Amino acid sequence: MANNIILIGPMGAGKTTIGKKLARHLKQPFIDVDETIEKRLGVTIATIFDTEGETGFRKRELDILRDIFAENNNTVIATGGGCILTGECRKLIMHQKLVVHIDVGLEQQYRRLKIDKKRPILQGGCLRKKLIKLREQRYQIYSSLAGIQLMSDRSSFRKMIDAIESKLEAS
Repeated sequence: MANNIILIGPMGAGKTTIGKKLARHLKQPFIDVDETIEKRLGVTIATIFDTEGETGFRKRELDILRDIFAENNNTVIATGGGCILTGECRKLIMHQKLVVHIDVGLEQQYRRLKIDKKRPILQGGCLRKKLIKLREQRYQIYSSLAGIQLMSDRSSFRKMIDAIESKLEAS
């Protein structure tokens, strides 16, 4: 089993922000899976969705997640919101030291994402309805993988980091 801390959860929950703060606190490296995908492929996630569709993107996401886990240990890693949809990604995630489900209430998520144009899955149509549908599809999966669940719109960064640290000490 690896010693990585994996942050999963919906778009706009704050996985990247919390991940950076947690990594700094634990004096560990931080990796954002979506940023890594864009750097390695030299294009945006939106471009991958446009040219290869969600299926093509998920395959690339899995390949890069495998590489990240093979190359890193004692690292804080934030995944994309849909990473957990791929069975192989879920298997990789489950074999890490701690999986943290960072969640956010619908209203706060809506406020954070209403002007976001970078996330292809949210473009066009009613954002609020899309967020509700994504939550219905994904929430149970996040919960089933997580060793701890935190609400980013109900806790300070300090409290979330303390909760994660307590969970690490107890394991």
